[in-house]
Amino acid sequence: MAVSAERDSIKLKQVEYMSDRIGQSFDGVISGVTDKGLYVVLKDVYCEGMVRISDLDDDYYIFEASRHSLRGRTRGKTYRLGESIKVKVFSTNLEQRLIDFVLSK
Repeated sequence: MAVSAERDSIKLKQVEYMSDRIGQSFDGVISGVTDKGLYVVLKDVYCEGMVRISDLDDDYYIFEASRHSLRGRTRGKTYRLGESIKVKVFSTNLEQRLIDFVLSK
């Protein structure tokens, strides 16, 4: 119970911090890959958020669980676990403790 409360308070502070940085770009590392998108941990500020698969609009991406990756069906671009990536803060949600990123160009 105490561990859960501590994690929740840390995530709340991360979301509050990133709420003032919407539109800013950061360097990060892909920390998780799911059928919903990419989880990214920012390198300098250690905040985690998600790039939703629906926001990867340059191709239709397929989740490859065994390879921990998303692969573009047409162009073949692949996003893999552990890969460096540049993202921009798109939105935050304090109530749900969510940070949404989009790819930074």
